[in-house]
Amino acid sequence: RDGFQIVVRPYPHNWPYSLNLNIEPWNNKLVRQAANYAIDREGLCKSLLNETCMPATGAVYPGHPWFGHPSQEYSYNPQKAKELLTQAGYAGKRLKTSVLTSTSGSGQMLPLPMNEFIQENWRAVGIDLEIIPLEWNTLRTRYRKGFQDPENAQVGMVNVSFGFAEPFSAFTRFFHSDFAPPKSTNLSPYVNPEVDRLLDRAEVTFDPGERDHLLARVNEIVVDDAPWIFIVHDLNPRALSPKVKGFVQAQSWYQDLTLPWVEK
Repeated sequence: RDGFQIVVRPYPHNWPYSLNLNIEPWNNKLVRQAANYAIDREGLCKSLLNETCMPATGAVYPGHPWFGHPSQEYSYNPQKAKELLTQAGYAGKRLKTSVLTSTSGSGQMLPLPMNEFIQENWRAVGIDLEIIPLEWNTLRTRYRKGFQDPENAQVGMVNVSFGFAEPFSAFTRFFHSDFAPPKSTNLSPYVNPEVDRLLDRAEVTFDPGERDHLLARVNEIVVDDAPWIFIVHDLNPRALSPKVKGFVQAQSWYQDLTLPWVEK
């Protein structure tokens, strides 16, 4: 309305829930898949965030060389979510879980309203979510401890967003079994020998095409196993004065400010 330029573009960013796979209900793959189908990602992006995000259905966004062709697409399908919960043995039962999130913070977008949106989505299919807000750096400290730490052992999920630039920051630190805390951030911890094997191969290949193929297969497996609740990717919105010319939104948190200029 005031004439500012609003610039958005997909870039490597993820806003997920990392699940505690050691406790109910998240030790059940069908429940994890059900919770993913119960989220209205399109509504969250359009109604709540004014189209400054895009739905996330994997560790990377659709169209990325590492996305692949997952068997689960995680569209908004509350009926399928209820059917999966029935298959998992929770017919007629309400599930209770909790999430640690921040009041604000780097890359967290609008964490409290977003969590409340998901809370409503899940309530409709029988999942009751307790939202536990923490100051950003306190949350980061808890996150680094993982779910093996007694302080986090009964917490259902942690909501910390991240950017990624290469295979380690996109996959290895979260999904390789060797990278559980305190070594890195495989919080759950998620353990899949096939994912370990694929990541080990991707680390040593010098062929970019082969690496992309291996990592796409990793994403396919991870999407099916659903150790995360995949929610949205930030579109990195920036507001620029109408006097700013020549700015090119990089697909990165880091921007080249040698390109733009200001018209007087």
